[in-house]
Amino acid sequence: MQIHYIWIKEFNAIKEAGVNLSSKFLIHMDESFSLIIRDNPDYIDHFFKEKNVTDVSAIIGKNGTGKSSVLKYIKDNFPDGLNSRIQHDIIVYSSDEKYFVSCPESMTIELKNSTDCDFKMKKYKKVRSSDGLVNAEYIYYNYLLDYNEDSTNWHGLKNISTTAMLLKERTRILGEINQPLEFTRKQLAETSELQRLHMIEVYQAVVFITRTEQELPFEKPKSLHIMLDVSEQDYFLEEGGKNQNVPSMLKKLNGIIPKYKSTSEAFIGNLWYSVFINYLIAERKYTANNPYFHGIDFEKSDSRDSYITRFFGSMLGVTFPYESDGKIHHVRIEKLDNLSVHVPLFITLITELIEGNIITVKNEREAYFNLNKGADADFKEFQNLYTAIKGITSFIQFRWHSLSSGEQSYLSLMSRFYSLVHEQTDRMRNGIVILIDEGDTGYHPEWQRKFFKNTIRFLSSLFHGHKIQLIFTSNAPFLTSDLPKSNILFVEKSADGKPFFLEKDNHNANTFAANIHTLFSDSFYMDGMLIGEYAKDKINEVIKYLNDETVVQSNDNYKKIIDSIGEPVLRKKLQDMWFEKFGLQEKLEVLKRQVAEVEQIIKENNGKSSL
Repeated sequence: MQIHYIWIKEFNAIKEAGVNLSSKFLIHMDESFSLIIRDNPDYIDHFFKEKNVTDVSAIIGKNGTGKSSVLKYIKDNFPDGLNSRIQHDIIVYSSDEKYFVSCPESMTIELKNSTDCDFKMKKYKKVRSSDGLVNAEYIYYNYLLDYNEDSTNWHGLKNISTTAMLLKERTRILGEINQPLEFTRKQLAETSELQRLHMIEVYQAVVFITRTEQELPFEKPKSLHIMLDVSEQDYFLEEGGKNQNVPSMLKKLNGIIPKYKSTSEAFIGNLWYSVFINYLIAERKYTANNPYFHGIDFEKSDSRDSYITRFFGSMLGVTFPYESDGKIHHVRIEKLDNLSVHVPLFITLITELIEGNIITVKNEREAYFNLNKGADADFKEFQNLYTAIKGITSFIQFRWHSLSSGEQSYLSLMSRFYSLVHEQTDRMRNGIVILIDEGDTGYHPEWQRKFFKNTIRFLSSLFHGHKIQLIFTSNAPFLTSDLPKSNILFVEKSADGKPFFLEKDNHNANTFAANIHTLFSDSFYMDGMLIGEYAKDKINEVIKYLNDETVVQSNDNYKKIIDSIGEPVLRKKLQDMWFEKFGLQEKLEVLKRQVAEVEQIIKENNGKSSL
């Protein structure tokens, strides 16, 4: 299935606008509602060597022009389960080498087709699942957080945007917590789904790194940094009331820390303590009207580790009484049953991974999870147990020790798509439409230059058994230079604020392999300016100074600014203006300095000239 053209009556800021996503056809809706379909003379057959890529479209425009709205329209309307929303729009698409124009019954349009392809007109009241539009899987990726996004996952839509993944965790909490509504609200307000999202991102990256030979534009991380976090113990030292007994307990525990034989033993001991603090925080800080606080007495032989071990072991089978119908009932606490089993399993796993050199201990609170081949299975077990025992907050911090934010963004794109294929259980349809919204945001310019090549190769290989259509959005010229103009759709904003999509045959510039610096000067990107706005203002300030006839004394700071300009033509022009204004004065100043130097020499030689 391939989308060629969409005429949208109204969606967000888009109103009665045609969006041509085809490189093969020039499609236009005129004012008399004639749909004109012609062959694109600039179309290059088999341009992409990735044979399973049916077409690529790049929607190019500045921020706020509506390019992202096109992707949102597709993901919010075309997948199976959503398509019945379409009531007033026209869609031109192909499926199984057959071509269709789908339009509402209420609209009368004239089809003017001058191509060799037979376009069949299909009238609808509402688009139904029997239409070819749903014969594709839709995948939507956006790394940036979008507060206006509809993140619902429908059948036929794989939403791997950051917003969707984040809200998916909120849905999970609402669905899994068997607690009163007041408690659920409090937990959602107090906890951070970002922690869970981060854990998912880390796991997907670990799987990607350890299972694939996929090249990255940076060295793959060899390990994941792990740091134990017990900072939340400070809460008990600052709070009173119901937690008055906790500070004394913690003080006593920290007074009976065993003498460890090795750094690894100290790390395991601190891990026990981290889990313990994490449990107390969940029990005392985030639980509303908790009828039961778990506790055990100290024994004379207790060390910190043995006490905490007994503490979790004693949770098995714990009940608390409550009165109902005049009777006392004893309710078993399932959460404590689970902790009594999972905490020891977690500690045992960490111990085994340290002994097997999967985890390398740096000091008593830091370690590295080594990402050798096959380590993803160990990390999966680690993640499952960690998730099972951690409370509202986290007691381990995970960091990619050597990755910048841009590198993490790049790794996230690769690992999220990889996870769709290798971690999901449901089978995807043969046709796939991939929507990537400004996927190169935050990248270094050199990475932006290579972004399209790396991405199309990766996705083509990843979905090798599928036919894929790629639709990108971007506001930078790098993607433009990689594609012929038949694959580019430029969008601007009209005077009344509506998105305006340019017809492909009205933009005469050949974009493919165009000089990126030249493209930067195009009004679509930089309004003709190739320098920073602050620098532009400063240069205008210098020009105003040089053109001011009342200024007769030179300012050395302005001269330094001119001499520091990196663009040679601009620098030379301003230097000429400077010399024209202050040249004679500066020459006089030079002569004065030379006279002073000669007079000083004469004075040093006792009035005798050295000439």
